[in-house]
Formats: sequence, C-alpha cells, structure tokens
Amino acid sequence: MRVHVFGNSPSPSVANYCLRKAVCNHEGEEQCDNVCKYVKEHFYVDDGLLSSDSEKDIASLIKRKHDRLMTGGNIRLHKIISNSNKVLSSFPQKDLAKNITEIDFDSDASCLQRSLGLSWDVIRDIFTYQLSADEKHYTKRGVLSVINGIFDPIGFVAPVILGGRLIMRQALQNASVDWDDPLPEYLMNDWQVWKQSLKDLETLEIRRSFTETSLGDCSKCELHIFSDASKDAIASVAYIRTFNDNGHSQLGFVLGKSKLAPNHGHTIPRLELCAAVLATELASFIQKTLEIPSSATDFYTDSQVVLGYLYNETRRFYVYVSNRVDRILKVSTKLQWNYVPTSYTPADHGTRPLEVNSLRQSEWLKGPNAFFESQNLSDSTLFEVIEPEVDKEVRLLVEVKKTFVKSSGLDISLFEHFSTWTSLVRGIAFLKRKASMWHKDATDDKNSKSCVTFMKESEKLIIKEVQQDIYYNENDCLKKSKPLQKNSSLIALSPVLDSDGLLRVGGRLKNSDIESCEKMPVIIPGKSYIATLIVKHCHNAVQHMGRHFTEGVIRSRGIWLTGCKRLINSILHNCIKCRKLRGSAEQQKMADLPSDRLTTSPPFTYVGVDTFGPWSILTRRTRGGSANTKRLCFPV
Repeated sequence: MRVHVFGNSPSPSVANYCLRKAVCNHEGEEQCDNVCKYVKEHFYVDDGLLSSDSEKDIASLIKRKHDRLMTGGNIRLHKIISNSNKVLSSFPQKDLAKNITEIDFDSDASCLQRSLGLSWDVIRDIFTYQLSADEKHYTKRGVLSVINGIFDPIGFVAPVILGGRLIMRQALQNASVDWDDPLPEYLMNDWQVWKQSLKDLETLEIRRSFTETSLGDCSKCELHIFSDASKDAIASVAYIRTFNDNGHSQLGFVLGKSKLAPNHGHTIPRLELCAAVLATELASFIQKTLEIPSSATDFYTDSQVVLGYLYNETRRFYVYVSNRVDRILKVSTKLQWNYVPTSYTPADHGTRPLEVNSLRQSEWLKGPNAFFESQNLSDSTLFEVIEPEVDKEVRLLVEVKKTFVKSSGLDISLFEHFSTWTSLVRGIAFLKRKASMWHKDATDDKNSKSCVTFMKESEKLIIKEVQQDIYYNENDCLKKSKPLQKNSSLIALSPVLDSDGLLRVGGRLKNSDIESCEKMPVIIPGKSYIATLIVKHCHNAVQHMGRHFTEGVIRSRGIWLTGCKRLINSILHNCIKCRKLRGSAEQQKMADLPSDRLTTSPPFTYVGVDTFGPWSILTRRTRGGSANTKRLCFPV
C-alpha cells in the first residue's frame, strides 16, 4: 500500500511521521540540524510556522527544507507566505500562496491569510477575527455553534467567549429542552446582547509579535503568569517581559486561558487552587515552546490561602488540596509564587464576562505594567496557612501518646528526700516490715524475718524500680527475649535479667570461681539519684580515700555504675573533708617592711649590737628562785 487513506483517524500522525522521516533520517539527536528541528517542532500536520530575525536565514532554511523533502520523500513544499517581500522573492511564484504576488507591502491595505484557524494580516502583521455571517437558531445547537465558531487557541478574547459559555451552561441546565428546541425566553436578552457584541471582534487588532524588541535581541527575558478565580470561572494569563541593555523593559501577551467553574461543590479557595494549577500548565507549555528556563518564571495570585498551602511545611491537607499542591510544586517552587493585589491582577478579567470594547483597554491584552512599576519584586515573603483550625481542607493535628504501665507504685522521685543510702534502705525496709505485718496473708514466718533480710530485699527493690524507670525498653526487650535496640546505651554490656528481675552485666565469667555478684554486677544508671547515694556511702566506708579505693569498693559489692569514674570524680571534688585532707598548705603573705628599715641613716641608729655577752658574774638565791648580776664592758 503506497497511498494512505485521507481522513482516517491516524492520518495526521502518519503525515507527521512521513514529513519527519523524509527530512531527518539520523539515528541520534546530535546529528540533526536546524531543518530537522524546524519539521519536528514547528510543523502542525501540513502547516509550518516559523519566526526569525534574519530574512536571509529563514529563506535559506525553507529552501533547504524544500530540497530535502523532494529528495527524501518527493514531497513538494508550497503555499509559502511571509510578511517580508525579500523572503517571498527568494522562491518561485509556483511555490507561493495564491494571490500573494499581488500584495503591495507599501500600502495600508489588509491582506488576510488563514494560518491554523487564525486570521493574519500579512501587511500589518496583526491578528484579527472573522465571524460567520450565517444566522443560527436560538437553540442549544445554535448557541454552541456560535460559541465554537470563535477560534481562539491563544486566548486573546477568552473573557469575551466566557459570556457565551455562561449562557450555554444555563441552557444546558434545563434538561426538558431538546437540542433543536427553542430556548427559554429569560435567556433571550442575555444571548442577544452577547451576540451583538461579537460584531466588534472583527475590528479588534492584536500585534503578532510579543514585544517590539525581538527575543533574540533582548538581554534578559522573564515569564510572568497570573491566576485568579471567581464563582463563575477560573483563569490564568501569561506575559513575557523583555529587557534591553539599558534596562528598559517591555511586556507582551503570550497565552491566556479561561475555564468555567463547577456549579457546586467548590469553594473559592479551591477554585483559586485550580487556577494556580492552570498557571503551572501554561508555564510548562510556554517554557518548552519558547525555551525559557524555569528559573526565569514567576507566578502571581491574589489568594493568600493558596500561598499558605504552597508555603506550608507543618500541616497536612486532605486529598483534593494535597494532590493539586503536589502538581504545582512539581513544576515550580514555592519561592516563585508571589502575592498580587486583586486590583492589579489581569487574570481577574478572565473570570468575568467582558465586552470587546472593554477588552481593548483592559490589562488582559496590555499586561499589568502598573503592577511592575509599583512593586519591588525582589522582596520575598513567607506565607503561612490561614486559620488552619477553621480551614476544612487542613487535617486536624493528631497527637499520639504512649503510656507505660508500671508494675510497682513506687515513685523514684521520692528517693531524693533521703540524704544517705543507709537511711533510704532503712526507710524502705521499715515500710516493707509494716506492710508484711498488716497484710491479710501475713504468717509468723514472714513476721519472723530479720532486719538484715528486709534490708537486702529493700536494696533489690530500690535498684529494680530505678532500672524499670530508666531502662524500660531494655527490660521489655529482655522479658520478651528480643534483641536490644541499636541505640540502647546498654548494648555494649550485653545485659541479662536475673531471677529477681534485676538487670546485670553479661559476659564470659559464668564459669569462674569468684562470687556471683562480681561475675555479673547489677547495673545502676549513673545519672540516677541512688547512684550518688551509693558512691557517697562507699566513699565514707573507705574513710575518704581516693577514686580507685572508692571504685574498688563499689565493684566488690557487685555494682556496675554507668559513668562511674566521672561520677566519683564529681563527688570527691565536692567533698569538704577530702578537700581539707588533700588541700595544699597555705602560705602566709608577709606584711610591708617598716619605714625605719627603708630609710637611709648612720649605723646603729635604730639597731643595737651585743658585742661581749652577757656574762654571768654573780648568782644569789632568792625566795622565788635565783638572780644573776650582769655587767657589760664597753671599750672607750
């Protein structure tokens, strides 16, 4: 089969494949040139559209494409049309569009050409609209035919078409009226007014180029997309902003869309969020077509609720909002979204019906120049979710609490009322003895227990309560024969539970001849209060000896304190008796010398010298003892 059926469903796809195959037969994208790119990206079924700054380059590109189509697939490229006389003169007359040679580019006459459904005035390089003169019946079918007769893929007159769509929706709500039956009279006035306003569309002229400055000549290019919503419709419109070397900017319309909002079931915040989704869809299409980087795109909305949804990092939303927020953040970042006052957003025109005369002067086509002149866009503001407790789209905060049930009623914080380990053990022993005496199952054997037995049981009870409070997870894992968690502080000690339910240090000394308490010492957390009491008790037992003696006594009693050395050093440092015994000798600071010793004077002015003695000459007894007579001899 050499000829494909015309009008079949896959015919457009087959036509595109044939064009691409005839022009580009390369295996990889790296080998493709600008002719291949032109066919792949700028051809729509059998029409090709291309814009360029250089007349010479575009003429050369079309010629090379013409030759490659003839060589690769015997396909003739013809019906060429351009707004440049120089480009048209580069091709033979048989390849040009019909009557294109009769165009006088120096005159002001219009020359309309149809290009993908749009009316293009080649001489003035503007887009216009041409409406059908056929009168349609006032029925559902007639109304729909008039609305769809306005072909507006770029969205220039989306606010105007919105008025007809709203009338059509009201007509569809009456299910009793068939498609060819006359519509109710209450819609007649609105329909006639809207239909009459369409006549002004033929006088509407829209410049084909985005701005006066070509995109290739501008120093910087930015894409700005606005979104808005009302109870009737949602809308989004995109503008391109170009900058020259002097910093002067120009704003141009790129693409706009307007969609009817559902009749019920949607709040205004939901519709604003849908409009934001529509803005990201426009951004993806424009960025791919115009090759604008995503970082050069900014989004604007007048809904602070939507901005709170996008900037949120703490709350969770229900499915409707969550899915749309995810779709938005896949295309953009939250920092690209900005707030715009309602009076400045041009997307507001796409949410309400607008007449053609009002559309000419509106910001929908011209762009929000006043907004860019009055706002400092470099300032970024962080938005929060507005009233999350009231917003039905925000999930309620759920707090999960885990309750630990203890088998004993002792509160280890009460241990801090005791200043010594002995007083704490005696107090618990006294309570146990009294409880055993008044217990209903008390027997003589229980009452005959010695105080030593109660003291030992009290020590075990105190240590067990502290272990269960601080090492609850470790106790629970060992009771269930599960391995300890990797972040447990006791994992290096290989702890085990003994018959009394106490945590003890595991190891490899089970077969040794030493005492059982030294084989597997009981574990006591060093940060607990009883650890301080035990260290002080053992320190007093060794008569305030050093750290090694105190630590040795603790080990010999079968106790393993976590962080033992640090705790002992801290207690010894604060022990008053140890500081007195181990303190260094104090040195007396001498007073200042008297002035007599510092003043220059003759010898012996302030000092006397005993030259010869004294010598004892005569001694006599007295009633109280003896008396000596001393005589001194001074030389003359």
